[in-house]
Amino acid sequence: MDLTSLSYGRRVLENFLLGFRSRHTRDSYFKKLKMFSRFSNLGFDEIVATAKNNPRELEQTILSFIDWLRGRGVSGSTIRQHIQAVKHLLVMNDLENVLNWEKLSKLMPKARKIGLDRAPTKEEIRKLLEYADIRLKALILLLCSSGVRIGSIEHLKWKHVVPVENQGYRFAKLIVPVSKGSGEAYVTFITPEAYEALLEYKRMREAEGEVVTHDSPLIRVVKWSKAEDEGKGMPLPASSKTLRNELHNLWVKAGLRRRSGGKPQDVKAVHGFRKFFATRLENAGVGRLMVETLLGHRISVVSNYYKPSENELIAAYVKAIHELTISEALESKTELQKRLAERDKKIAELEKEYLLLQEKISEMERELSRLRRLLIVGKEFKKRRGRR
Repeated sequence: MDLTSLSYGRRVLENFLLGFRSRHTRDSYFKKLKMFSRFSNLGFDEIVATAKNNPRELEQTILSFIDWLRGRGVSGSTIRQHIQAVKHLLVMNDLENVLNWEKLSKLMPKARKIGLDRAPTKEEIRKLLEYADIRLKALILLLCSSGVRIGSIEHLKWKHVVPVENQGYRFAKLIVPVSKGSGEAYVTFITPEAYEALLEYKRMREAEGEVVTHDSPLIRVVKWSKAEDEGKGMPLPASSKTLRNELHNLWVKAGLRRRSGGKPQDVKAVHGFRKFFATRLENAGVGRLMVETLLGHRISVVSNYYKPSENELIAAYVKAIHELTISEALESKTELQKRLAERDKKIAELEKEYLLLQEKISEMERELSRLRRLLIVGKEFKKRRGRR
């Protein structure tokens, strides 16, 4: 084995992996690069060497790869991501301009610029929950009611869930920490329904013998070792890749989709929950800037100036609790609570109006009494004048 070649190949791959801030993006690009490597029958170092020594040959291989992906029904946007993975490999190995990327771009299928996928309906989410165990039920309700990204779940611990009581609701604040390599910490919330599901999941873990602390992962791996050896009994957080696979399988198990060969779905198995959250907040009349804040988005320059207080965030979120509640029974309960709150508000307004009216009547009675006294005084005065 040529150790120099081996060292070079390892360095080529290391350069490729260095260029990512997000682990999820890195894993996705690496998977797509491996697919191109298998198709072309070239190792990573050989792809770089071919680009350097015979760029036209590599261009033809890329074009053949594009045609192959097309034949498998892969969407234009996904094909572009595959080619971006190859380009990233060359860029990170100082070969950015050796290929005619403009020509390759024109020969690639157009990517959809507007997401045509929709948010899942409540009926679809209810169907998923029928097939979910306690752990996945807690995860789905967490994703739906907070809008948190799946990549943030493995960084969440129990200390990031803070109970909140407001307007008769008992729900929780979710402090989403900084993910490794990218993003910023932000605050969102979870519904009473999701909070109770998490507490049920926690009780199940404790029944298994796990000591759940503030630093325990919010969603752990399925299997948990009860070994007494030091370090073996610690629960591990479930990775985003594992959770994605479990959710994809659940959609199939629930009969809501078939396993497909990369064809676009009208509802994304994971990102759809985040879209559900944003859609339901807007349906509830929560302002767009507030929705973006609860999603953890940076809103260009606006983010430097628009800083709603936690009380303002809570008030906005409470407006959407009914929209975000999945269970029909709880949805009816929250609707009843909402109507009772509106009734109490109207009663309070009517009581206020009644008190104002009573005050006006008292004022009128006082004025009437004063006029009567004046009238009596006037009559007495006239009598005295008549006697004279």
